[in-house]
Amino acid sequence: MHRWYVGLIASALVVCAASCDGTTEPLAEGWRVVLENQPGALLAVTGSGTDDIWIVGADRQDGTGPTVLHYNGSQFTSHQTGDEGDLWWVGRSPQGTIWMAGDGGRVFRHVPGGRFEALPAPEPIRLFGVLPFADDDVWAVGGDEETGTAVVWRFDGTSWSVPDDLDPAYLDRSVNFKLWGASSDDLWIVGEGAGVLHRTPSGWERLVVPASGRLVTVHGNGSTIIGVGGFFDGLIVELSPGQCLEVTPDDLFQLQGVFVSEDGTAVAVGNDGAIWQRDVDGGWTPVDDAPETDLDYHAVFRDPDGGHWAVGGGLQGYPLDQGYLTYTGDGHPELAFYAKDEQ
Repeated sequence: MHRWYVGLIASALVVCAASCDGTTEPLAEGWRVVLENQPGALLAVTGSGTDDIWIVGADRQDGTGPTVLHYNGSQFTSHQTGDEGDLWWVGRSPQGTIWMAGDGGRVFRHVPGGRFEALPAPEPIRLFGVLPFADDDVWAVGGDEETGTAVVWRFDGTSWSVPDDLDPAYLDRSVNFKLWGASSDDLWIVGEGAGVLHRTPSGWERLVVPASGRLVTVHGNGSTIIGVGGFFDGLIVELSPGQCLEVTPDDLFQLQGVFVSEDGTAVAVGNDGAIWQRDVDGGWTPVDDAPETDLDYHAVFRDPDGGHWAVGGGLQGYPLDQGYLTYTGDGHPELAFYAKDEQ
């Protein structure tokens, strides 16, 4: 088994969800670097609590396949899928199953404590997002930016297929990046070109996106739904049935990830280590005292215990490397620990 020692850096910053004047609860008690210089960029994160965090990412430069890390509250364990190819997203089903998707239509299902089961999509097209509403209702999206091929797949517990009610014209776009929904009948898909797709009980609608039209990630809490992206300049939109409203603040760099909390506050992350936060009134402000880095964030996740995890790395070209993780919250992943490879 391959082992490596992970050194961690701690800091004592204070970040608030608004102006720290008591109008909102503090967002956290300091962003701090947890992992850095990992052999593969870290691309997505999810979990059920501070002691159950899953992170996936790019192929590790040591030849051991894509990055898959699990944190149990005291140490990270590195897992091997038995395959290669970058993993772009991870989701956790209500049953506790971990779903991962990435290059070449790869999808892995992992029941903690068991092995990784490959459940590839019907076509070997890169999958950028996966969302499990249940183990027999899993959605995945992706595409090929060079050929302009976008895909949407749904897994029914046995096989993948294109949703029967999806108009093929809605796939006339370059790529689908991410998806989020309160249920499979209230599902949002964002990407590059041709707007936002929204699935409702009565069918699909397509919303026009302002500005660059490139949204990389979408997340919400049922009532507040936010998409982020952009090219060099950032883009933030608020989504609702029939409406896509731009709310981009000034001086915003390109964003890659967003997570909306139940109270309507949110955290968005992006290029050059940018972290922005949304207060309960909808205003966005930068977290100026976040760890300084010229690396790019790709995703952010708020665990049920209130901690925020932001992941990224060297994302400007291949190979995707220099995996980077920062955290803010009441957990204690600032201690040094070992990680080991397990099947």
